[in-house]
Amino acid sequence: MRFASSGDEIAVELSASESSLIMLGLTGISTVTLFTGEASVAMDQLRDRLRKTLEVNPWLAGRLMTGGKSDKRLRLVYSTSDSALDVAVPNILQVDPPGLKLDDALPYDELCKGLAKSAAQVGPGHTIMNKDLLIA
Repeated sequence: MRFASSGDEIAVELSASESSLIMLGLTGISTVTLFTGEASVAMDQLRDRLRKTLEVNPWLAGRLMTGGKSDKRLRLVYSTSDSALDVAVPNILQVDPPGLKLDDALPYDELCKGLAKSAAQVGPGHTIMNKDLLIA
């Protein structure tokens, strides 16, 4: 495993198995949590916990990148800067994400279909590679 650092950005070269076509075709794991009550109170607490989690695991707000046309090796690139974490938190933690209607009466298969069509689910690796899209 090779590491590279440029300023506050770190790049970790992924292994052959992590870069395989099978892995790049899998969608991310998504979590949906339904709350009752005042959302703003819960969101403040969740935002704070997510920020603390990202501070010790900044790779969760990383991106899949290659080295360019001449270097196809896949890397996980992430930043340790406060400003990068400030941008990541609202991208990861979403209330009522566009394109997704949630309620507790929604059958599971309908939830999965809706989630797959929305911006709330991280796409397969091959669709987010070399784009400014987070892995989480």
